[in-house]
Amino acid sequence: MSPQAFSQADFHRATTYPYRIPGRSFVFDQGREHALGAGDEIPDLAGRTAVLAVGSNQSPEQLARKFGGGQWGPIPVIRCELDDFDSVYSPHIASYGAIAATLQHSPSTTVTLFVTWLTEAQLKRMHETEVTSANYGFGLLEGVKIRCEAGPGIDAVHV
Repeated sequence: MSPQAFSQADFHRATTYPYRIPGRSFVFDQGREHALGAGDEIPDLAGRTAVLAVGSNQSPEQLARKFGGGQWGPIPVIRCELDDFDSVYSPHIASYGAIAATLQHSPSTTVTLFVTWLTEAQLKRMHETEVTSANYGFGLLEGVKIRCEAGPGIDAVHV
């Protein structure tokens, strides 16, 4: 990308990555974040796929980019702690200039992340927003230690 083609909006997007990440679980619905407090009921998770959000997918701002303009329904975004991993820089640069995050095995480290609970349609849309990169791969991380702020405990999560 030539310097002339790099807009002010691209610069802002790249330099503010991974955007604001909330301090607690939330539900993303109709373009907005709805914080989950103690005792709040989360949407039904039955039939949803648990997908670990490592970088900007933890941010309501990024979810608004990916799920804006449509009736996608609520997305529970549950704060969690994952043992023996860390969120680190990915070895590639996004099309808009940010250096994305990726997951790295790191014994004795605990990282705070979020799990997005996606319906089949939401998961398809998430893939569409990620798969444009040759660096994207979707898989299942099994036998992990994850403690969730709300919802069921999980020992496997998609990444």
